[in-house]
Amino acid sequence: MAGSLEHAASAFLASLDRAGPLVVAVSGGGDSMALLASLDEANRTLGAPRRLIAATVDHGLRAGSAAEAEMVAGFCATRGLCHRILRWEGEKPQSGLQAKARLARYDLLAGCAEREGAIAIVTAHTFDDQVETVAMRSRRSTTAGGSAPGLAGMATATLFRRRHWILRPFLTLRRADLRHWLEEASVGWIDDPSNEDRRFERVRTRSETQGISAASIENHRSARVERAARLAAIIGERVRLHSGVALSFAWSGEDHRDMEELIGVLAPLVGGKAYAAGAVPTARASALLQAGGGNARATVARVLLHRRAGRVYLHRERRGLDAVRLAAGAETVIDGRYRVRNASSDTALIDFGAPGETPAGDLPPIIAKAAFAAEPYLDGRSLAVRCAGERGMVTVERHLAPHDVFLPLFDLRIADACAFLFGIRPYPAPPSQLGIL
Repeated sequence: MAGSLEHAASAFLASLDRAGPLVVAVSGGGDSMALLASLDEANRTLGAPRRLIAATVDHGLRAGSAAEAEMVAGFCATRGLCHRILRWEGEKPQSGLQAKARLARYDLLAGCAEREGAIAIVTAHTFDDQVETVAMRSRRSTTAGGSAPGLAGMATATLFRRRHWILRPFLTLRRADLRHWLEEASVGWIDDPSNEDRRFERVRTRSETQGISAASIENHRSARVERAARLAAIIGERVRLHSGVALSFAWSGEDHRDMEELIGVLAPLVGGKAYAAGAVPTARASALLQAGGGNARATVARVLLHRRAGRVYLHRERRGLDAVRLAAGAETVIDGRYRVRNASSDTALIDFGAPGETPAGDLPPIIAKAAFAAEPYLDGRSLAVRCAGERGMVTVERHLAPHDVFLPLFDLRIADACAFLFGIRPYPAPPSQLGIL
């Protein structure tokens, strides 16, 4: 196993296609200590060694977390490695703690990467983490079209907030083997007690990982990549953006699978949701649209869908829309659809609903009226219009909720097709070709 770990570390460093440092996420646990130590050893054998910055996130949730961070700092000092301690400050949430702690962790790591000019963040997820992830996702509903993209597990690379790639070079390695390597190398680590806390889903799921093989994960990965390529092509060929406020796609009445999968991909964009609707509501909406003749209508995930004259139209439903007061100098995402920055010295009021006549463009008038009624407005102009090129002290960019926070490499083609559709820049390519599609 020593050779396998060392080979993985060396192959990963050799695969990087651009210069610059790496931020290595190190908690002090066995996996991350093996990652840091093996990357350091592999790096020293290279002719032009790359700067490694070890970063430890102290969430402040356990009494021992500060001591663990200091342990990592001590190890880095003995190796001559740069180390940063990143603290999650402020009041901690009372609900959804794990998800919010994860987001805070990656925000802190991304901030470190930005300051250090790093080309990527490297994490120590192993095959054990992979099968736990697949087991958790297998409990949940499959997505539209009867597929189960979540069973592909974690991607080798994930883009965070459109800017920072998170790379996982150890996804094929076992946790026990990493600890054996640490023992042989006389490198210590600290076991996180929360890894045995059955309040957390991942811990409870570990007993359900039997039967999940590397081959099955690879099969699901291949299927997900093929699905992404197919849907990206369909989006490019058949989907239109109307006045910045609605999408539509051509439907012949026969391609039932394509309709269901397109709804699954497009509805989160239009509704500002980070995740696709479940398989059951998506299938139900698709069935309603396909039933009978004439026009039809359905809803799913805050989105209204209309079938008219060979096309299916999607726009945001007018519900759950609250006015936003954006303070001077502040930035926020409005309704999961628009990122707004207020560079003025005054509070900006963003409200919903067309203040007057709305341009239908090539939309059926009744659909245009409903779509603009769910649009956010600032100073009498919809944010969709401001996205199209208007400039001022308050700037607006389109936010693609399913892709702009965590974008797994599997879905990069779909994300780029959606970005092109909305007229925004493509997502950056990962800095490593190791294990890439």
